[in-house]
Amino acid sequence: MTISHDMPDAEYRALPGLSQSALKALARSPAHFREAQDHPIEPTEAMQLGRIIHHLALTPGIAPFWSVRPEGMDGRTKEGKAWAEANAGSVIIKPDAAMRCTGTVAAVLSHPAWPGGGDAEVSITGELDGVQVKGRLDLLAGSTVCDIKTTQDARPEAFQRTFYTLKYHVQAAFYCDLAGVEDFVFVAVETEPPFACAAYRMNKAALDAGREEYRRLLALWRRCMDSGEWPGYSAAIHNLDLPAWA
Repeated sequence: MTISHDMPDAEYRALPGLSQSALKALARSPAHFREAQDHPIEPTEAMQLGRIIHHLALTPGIAPFWSVRPEGMDGRTKEGKAWAEANAGSVIIKPDAAMRCTGTVAAVLSHPAWPGGGDAEVSITGELDGVQVKGRLDLLAGSTVCDIKTTQDARPEAFQRTFYTLKYHVQAAFYCDLAGVEDFVFVAVETEPPFACAAYRMNKAALDAGREEYRRLLALWRRCMDSGEWPGYSAAIHNLDLPAWA
């Protein structure tokens, strides 16, 4: 594995290799993976705010890529047009969004589980199961990987559903194997006041399940690459019953 501690984000994104986020698309179907690779979606507002939160928490010394539009500014006025021109190329956010970002970051940095030191935005490239892969870790503190997750509900019962549905356990195992460590902590933080925050350590069973899943997906990717076929869902007719809770 090759580890870089100071690689710019744009340079990392341009590197070849499968990322854990690409594997999540593949988990839905090879066709969804191919579509995501060929036609990347434009970042949503929530995605942009997530990037800002990570920037403030992890790399505050780097110049911001966003600007906060002054409250009440009218873009049709001379002043508004001058401001827009001066901030062209920036991601524009509203003051209330900026407040939520700073509140979220303050909650993360003040949480007892957040390390006082470590290396932020660590980029790693290498091979897993013979496939070229890459990953960008939020924070590598000794032998522990820490990752910030914004969420609507950071309570254990809610975050457990979120982490399984969004395959956070796959990300944890993928990053642990890239970094050569076995300890992974998610810091889950709500993006609305009071910005409640909770930390969760992945146990061995969760990491093993995540590892089994990412290895299955790497094997699926190799088969699709070899065949040149990227199928969607199964052509079979499935029996559909009421869900168990009904």
